[in-house]
Amino acid sequence: DPIAGSLSRGGVGTKVSGVLSVTGSPSWLPFLVVLGVETARSGSPAIGTNYSFSRLDGGQLLIEWNLLGQTEEHGPDSRTSLRPLPFVVGRAPSAQLRLWSTRVSSQHATFFERDGALFLQDLGSTNGTFVNGQRLAEERGLADGDIVHFADVEFRIAAMFIPGSDPTGDDLATSRIERTQVGIILEGIRRTRDLVALLESGSVSVDFQPVVDLASGAVVAFEALGRVRHPGLPVGASELFALAQRLNLVRRLSEAFRKRALLEAPRLPASAPARPKLFVNTLPAEVRDCGELLDDLSVFRRSCPDMPLVLEIHESAVTDVGELGDLRRRLQSIDVGLAFDDFGKGAARLRELCEAEPDYVKFDRTFVSDVSAGAKRGEMTRALVKMIADLGIVTLLEGVETEDEARSCREAGFDLGQGYFFGRPSPVEDLRKD
Repeated sequence: DPIAGSLSRGGVGTKVSGVLSVTGSPSWLPFLVVLGVETARSGSPAIGTNYSFSRLDGGQLLIEWNLLGQTEEHGPDSRTSLRPLPFVVGRAPSAQLRLWSTRVSSQHATFFERDGALFLQDLGSTNGTFVNGQRLAEERGLADGDIVHFADVEFRIAAMFIPGSDPTGDDLATSRIERTQVGIILEGIRRTRDLVALLESGSVSVDFQPVVDLASGAVVAFEALGRVRHPGLPVGASELFALAQRLNLVRRLSEAFRKRALLEAPRLPASAPARPKLFVNTLPAEVRDCGELLDDLSVFRRSCPDMPLVLEIHESAVTDVGELGDLRRRLQSIDVGLAFDDFGKGAARLRELCEAEPDYVKFDRTFVSDVSAGAKRGEMTRALVKMIADLGIVTLLEGVETEDEARSCREAGFDLGQGYFFGRPSPVEDLRKD
């Protein structure tokens, strides 16, 4: 039967207008409140809002703010309710939450409420208060899922149901839901700690995928692809970078992968007559602020003067042709090539190709089907490849997985190919065995 409720915001249990109509069993309503309430037609609630959900029978499911993490050194992860507000965190006996770390100040930070929203303010601590990796310089509104650090002690902000607030008497269901929520969030905290520890130790891994000359079949280059072989962290790059994004650690993760690739590159197998090139990736933000990036490449160039190196930049990073040209000249000064990565069907980038003059253009996998398609699509792709080749730029097609695709790409005029057909990404040790 349909169940109607009023969406509440403000202090815990206070009400404002707004109606949310749903269909289903009361047992799943808590998931709706926690995970989907922001999609209600009444509009998105403010950051840091406390919620309650009123059932037709007049009862309420109330939600409060909590900290999830370790409150004792080497202790288990636990839940700490942020009640009553204001709520002070520190090492002093007067703090509502006392932490063990000597890096935490006596009165380190305080949580408080304003207009129904939860805020956090640093209290002049020595080692800082951080939200999602950014140090607080002023008060900040919080949201469910935010990562908070008091110096070196980490917690996650979590919205939870107040025990006993279910008026239907289904306390077991509410308890079961809460335990599920806690388990999911604590798993997220463990992943966060694992990622931070991984970056601090530099223990990331890199696989290398071969790039092949389509005319001769010889391996002429390898692309370095970041990997994490840790039981508590995702292996896939996209999921790993999504986790790093929430912690404002994306750039550090990218730098860690690149430094590992440069460290292992001299061990790559060499094939006659020339040493294979190394393609390394970067982020758009690193291109726009490229000081540290160029420093890393310069250090590598001094230590490995004979290793051919190519920097890949995603085409979305090309926003200013002048800046790109400057980057190109600075890379040339340290004998590093430039490649446009994931060149798509939007040929609006041709102007940038003419002005920046990269050494390589890497076409994304969407072109694989095009070169094998009917006459019109195939002709368009061949014309684009020829146009770029006429500029003196080497063309490379990614995502080649079959012999037929490799043959079609070669016939379309591509110079180089990369994909599972030529070889899967592998650790350098496995490549040396082969």
